[in-house]
Amino acid sequence: MSRKDNRGRKLKDGEYQRANGQYEFRYTDLFGKAKSKYSWRLTPTDKVPDGRRWSLSLRELETQVEKDMLNGISDTNITLDEMFDKYIRQKMKLKDSTRYGYQVIYNKYVRGGLGKKKIKAIRHTDIKSLYSEMSKKYSIGTIKNLNKILTAVFDLAILDNLISVIPTKRALQDLDCKPSKKVDSLTEREQELFFQYVKNSKYSYWYNFFVVLVGTGMRVSEIVGITWDDIDFANNEISVNHTLSYITDPETKKTGFTISTPKTENSIREIPMFNKVRRALIEIRNLQEVFEIESPQVGSYSNFVFLGENGQLLYRTTVGLKIKQIIRDYNEEEEKAAERENRTPELLPHFASHVFRHTFATRLAENVTDVKVVQSILGHADVQTTLNIYVSNNQERNHKAIKELESKIKIG
Repeated sequence: MSRKDNRGRKLKDGEYQRANGQYEFRYTDLFGKAKSKYSWRLTPTDKVPDGRRWSLSLRELETQVEKDMLNGISDTNITLDEMFDKYIRQKMKLKDSTRYGYQVIYNKYVRGGLGKKKIKAIRHTDIKSLYSEMSKKYSIGTIKNLNKILTAVFDLAILDNLISVIPTKRALQDLDCKPSKKVDSLTEREQELFFQYVKNSKYSYWYNFFVVLVGTGMRVSEIVGITWDDIDFANNEISVNHTLSYITDPETKKTGFTISTPKTENSIREIPMFNKVRRALIEIRNLQEVFEIESPQVGSYSNFVFLGENGQLLYRTTVGLKIKQIIRDYNEEEEKAAERENRTPELLPHFASHVFRHTFATRLAENVTDVKVVQSILGHADVQTTLNIYVSNNQERNHKAIKELESKIKIG
């Protein structure tokens, strides 16, 4: 005898109507566990009873279950937050600094918000909505970084048979992002102004640090980790073989310095020294010897080259803050001087520490024709990275090239 609901409609196998009028679909999942889906509506055209919350109809839920089981997807209540934590735990080869960076980005923009949602329930429109809100405050670069992380998390969910589609796909299209004020590299004049000011101001202690930073193209995490054992004065080379980072463990909340291997295998390299770089290092060494400055120790590493005014280790944030202070004070003083002298002020743009690496790459490429040399010194795994990212195609460089070519190219 066939079963019917309270409206006389025939119920299929696995469908039931409870005494309170709610419908139930009973089934067995891929792991042999008995599961149920519930709805106040049997079909999509049914109305939701007064006082009850809307949800997909039972028949729509059944179709969803059948589709998932055909695709080998298991029914689970795992949230995006839980899936991210699982992803981080399984990425054993991630460097501590990279792991920390991923966690900071995810926790800031996703955790506790979209992250509370079940991963199966997250749709493409949810991701688009998140990115759309972010675009009002943040640059496209920030959103791209988050998208890269979320895509990796959803990819793991596919491998675990939790979802069948990655909702971040094409989510970056048509975003109206906050205009980027990013500075790719400093012009020669900006570089000159920066160094003149640092050398002759209260920031003179930092002069040799910036000489080495700009004169080697090292990443900040690389230069702050350099020890005197890495400086080969005999062969005039600096060995880059580790990095130094200051991180906070998101779980224990403990902070501290950590030593890691460089970004890629190609990042392990020997950098030839300019004479100015060599002299700057010798000055730093002499200063440390005269004042008997002792370096802190991190693991088995000690004898660090670059220390703060109080003998403390440096890291990316402290360097970034110092650059910010220098630019702020220089611009304030330059504006006052220009007003007194009735001229237009030459102001420095606001930029991050990584711009010095871009600047070194640009100056190097302007004077070295062999791009492989640039790639080797910068430590890039792919020469295309050197060409696409670090060599800025600025107007100053274009004008300079045209002037040099004018006498060589016969026109008319």
